[in-house]
Amino acid sequence: MLTSENIKQVGVLQDFGVPFSSLYVDIKNRLLYIFVRMTSPKSSIAEFAVTGVSPQEVEAYMNDDIGLNDIFNNKDSYIVQLNGSDTSIKTIEYKGVTDFNESMNRFDSDFCDDDIWLETFLDRLKNNKPLEIA
Repeated sequence: MLTSENIKQVGVLQDFGVPFSSLYVDIKNRLLYIFVRMTSPKSSIAEFAVTGVSPQEVEAYMNDDIGLNDIFNNKDSYIVQLNGSDTSIKTIEYKGVTDFNESMNRFDSDFCDDDIWLETFLDRLKNNKPLEIA
């Protein structure tokens, strides 16, 4: 279960003027989650498709070997609400396969300012080093 007390943002994977896909970590359990924005940036309550990911999946996504559809396909995923300055995480429903259009599906390094930090974080996670959040 996702709870705001354990979940912290690691970095933004794709930013199109507003974060589109971001990587989060459950600090206590060292589990990764990818959050993908499903609502307009103007919406007061942001909704995200969320699923658990491995460090290898994040690296494959950042290397453009797989897309978001590959990550979300055949996995449990959830719609999560984040409400403005309230950082509480509210899981509102189970969701099956999520289908992202091709232009949003693939990673583009031009839209990632956190790539070096994300790579460093993934290395620390894989090598069982203490986790630091930027």
